[in-house]
Amino acid sequence: MSSANAFAGDKLVFSIDLIRHGDRAPADQIPKSYIYWKEGLGELTENGINQEIQLGKNLRKKYIDQYHLLPNVYNVNTIYVCSTDKNRTIKSADALLLGLYPSSYREPANQKISIHVVPVNDDQLLIVKPSRNIFDVINRYLKNRRFWKNKTAPIQNKLNYWSKETELSLKNPEQLAQLADNLYIRKLHHLPLPKGISANDADEIISLSDSVSVHDFKLKEVTNPTGREFIKTVANYLKQSMQDQTLLKYVLLLGHDASIMCVMNTLGSPFEEIPPYASRLNFSLIKSDSDYYVKVSYNDKPVFIPACKGSICTLRQLDRLAEDS
Repeated sequence: MSSANAFAGDKLVFSIDLIRHGDRAPADQIPKSYIYWKEGLGELTENGINQEIQLGKNLRKKYIDQYHLLPNVYNVNTIYVCSTDKNRTIKSADALLLGLYPSSYREPANQKISIHVVPVNDDQLLIVKPSRNIFDVINRYLKNRRFWKNKTAPIQNKLNYWSKETELSLKNPEQLAQLADNLYIRKLHHLPLPKGISANDADEIISLSDSVSVHDFKLKEVTNPTGREFIKTVANYLKQSMQDQTLLKYVLLLGHDASIMCVMNTLGSPFEEIPPYASRLNFSLIKSDSDYYVKVSYNDKPVFIPACKGSICTLRQLDRLAEDS
């Protein structure tokens, strides 16, 4: 079905949101340039809480005021919320729900909305777990090693200099990501860069790390196992809704940039950049007369899915994506 068939009179009957946590503190310190973070390393900041509250307010306007998908007052039967087992995602879920259903719209007031948290080892939906097939492991290693070598060989002197100025080893993508993450967040919060690291250095380090990460999440060996499971789960929720087998209307999933990148690659639309904080990937089930279709969007913009030849899919096409990707 083409987007031309999506008429204004069509009805939103079910929605699934995969959302990245909000702004956070760096995951690690730079040994030579320590900065104190009151929240703790890797934890959600006040900015992050506000980002998610605002997103929740926007979703309230969408799901309650505009499309009447959800009731005005919170009903436990209509929403399922799930988060990875990380403080920053759990707190992001709480903040978003505060925007979606402020305390005065809960009975009794201040009623807690349950958040289902899955331990990392059991999480097959939101924590990216690359293929363990030995051939996939080897292929991924070789592809990433070649990409890393091609990217870093011309700037080895710079890597050595950055390593000296920060006291961080920069011999692999994981070590570079530790530095890039810290620098990115410093720039975002207008905090001083480490002595010896210029603004241009920081931009180059962040860009290099992002390109390596984006490359990794274009590999099916990385994204397929989790991405397939995610799309399969989405399809199952939507089928249950179509067949009136559930009272649920909305599924809210709180994850990470990797969660969204994984699903996007499995959909056939890999990212060229890292998803910003509080980004939102949405699957909406729309009823059009007696037919149904699924509309996929990212931060309110249509996602082109090659297998569907657009941003609108049938349930059968989603099933095939889960099987064939």
